Amino acid sequence: MHRPSSILLVLALLLVGCTETAAAGPNPSPASGKPRQPPPHPELGKLPAPPPATGEGMHSDFRRAFQDGLVIDRGEETLSVRVVEGGRLDVGSGVLLVGDPGWASGLVELPLGIPRGHYPVQLSRVRGQDKQSGETIERIAAMRLRLGGSAARRWLYLASISVDTGSAAFLTPTAAEVLASQQKTAAARYERRLQGDDAPEPEDSIDTRLQAAFSRDLLAPVLLQSHPRGPHNLFACSSGFGDGSYDVYVGLDEGGSPAEVVVDFRVLLEPILAEVLIPDMDALPPGRIPLGPLEPLGLVAWRGRPTEDWLLLDATSIWNDPRYGGPEVVVEDAQGGRLHPNASMQAGTWRVERPGTGHSRLRISVQVGVRPL
Repeated sequence: MHRPSSILLVLALLLVGCTETAAAGPNPSPASGKPRQPPPHPELGKLPAPPPATGEGMHSDFRRAFQDGLVIDRGEETLSVRVVEGGRLDVGSGVLLVGDPGWASGLVELPLGIPRGHYPVQLSRVRGQDKQSGETIERIAAMRLRLGGSAARRWLYLASISVDTGSAAFLTPTAAEVLASQQKTAAARYERRLQGDDAPEPEDSIDTRLQAAFSRDLLAPVLLQSHPRGPHNLFACSSGFGDGSYDVYVGLDEGGSPAEVVVDFRVLLEPILAEVLIPDMDALPPGRIPLGPLEPLGLVAWRGRPTEDWLLLDATSIWNDPRYGGPEVVVEDAQGGRLHPNASMQAGTWRVERPGTGHSRLRISVQVGVRPL
């Protein structure tokens, strides 16, 4: 597991009022603006076309991700899975949204109708322990909302979300409306502060409650009410490796009915790499460098002349393709120790200066797929 990136939990949220009736009754869909009655059974709407790098083989094994007590031997480390119960999310309108609770404008309405009810939410919390050092790191691998007692047998892509505050949430339209109002008010308060008006923070804002919960345990589930007298209509957690893009899937039972919704934070995926190692970069003449298994991907590399950059790598062919990750360019000494020559990258093109030591090895790797653990 990678080391944790910085998690930004600065959520500009202020609490505003909403009535119990609005919180409990049908709400307009943010996407359509029209009221929607909850369906009698969970039902799928029109599903989006799955983008590249999603679908079977590209998501975690959710059955294993939510197998409490599962231990996975990953070579240099051991992973252990713990399922954390998060309570029950109240869904009154039949509509479910998902996304970063810090950015209401980026929330995604799922193409899924849900009966009015209280649905259990869970986290898959994964602890990785390095076998040599004993160092441990924990992350949230997935969060899910269970729609019934049946087990999911197959999975369909529902949506992708962008995370910018290191957290993700399931929530209802009422909660989304509250967040939008809070963030608008927060922006206005910030403008007043720039003009010297020291506007106080509300004591019981969603921002305050989220930050308080995460400060006690960054990996804890957080179930909140958007209004003090309303239902619990927002469930949040920290998001895997932090900021980034994550996919949402629906699990169907044997009869084809939606059984659960899962956000995959991609912690339980092993990268599949295509790699080339050049044992002595200085032994190559200036000009194009053979890249073996990377050439079918369209990558091209050159070794420069003594007065030019030592390495030029053009990876623009895959730069905006979500099927691939990287490339990673590593320069090593003859013993495999990592060197850090001056380097720059812009829009998928790398320029690396001469390391200053002879017999430097060059390793270029590209993630070409994933393997569920």
